[in-house]
Amino acid sequence: MQLHKQDTQTTAMYAQIKYQPDTDTILIAGARGENNSEAGGSGLMPRLGITRQIFPGTYAKLLYSEAFRTPMFIEKYVALTSVLQGDEDLQRETIKTYEVGIESQLNQNNQLQLTLYNLKLENEILRFPLPSSTETVYVNGDGKTMHGIEAEWKSIFLQDYELI
Repeated sequence: MQLHKQDTQTTAMYAQIKYQPDTDTILIAGARGENNSEAGGSGLMPRLGITRQIFPGTYAKLLYSEAFRTPMFIEKYVALTSVLQGDEDLQRETIKTYEVGIESQLNQNNQLQLTLYNLKLENEILRFPLPSSTETVYVNGDGKTMHGIEAEWKSIFLQDYELI
């Protein structure tokens, strides 16, 4: 059995700027990217957001972000005969997310957050069983779009206890 050495080099960058034009508004702009010797360059993925106080203790937010996940070593190079096979041609997963939400401090002990979101996932890294075999393989999926509502209620019911 001959072993092949795999060596990957990654250079990454993340930057974010926060700007507050007035006491009620916060603007955020950022970007993330990487250059990986296996996967190549990701390009710059943006992150943008605005938060505005619409009533005392109540904030509206609009967010947009793009992100990626580079395939891990095991997803590309694993080779366990009759069990699992990696795929050297796997591409990065990418995701685009849009969020609209509201967050409110209802009173001293209760906080409510509601968020509507839409996300689009491309090149999802999946693990599938091979037909008529015990072996599974890693592949990039076609992608999917998801929509939803996320609600979070946080309540402090005793001095040292929170319910989320």
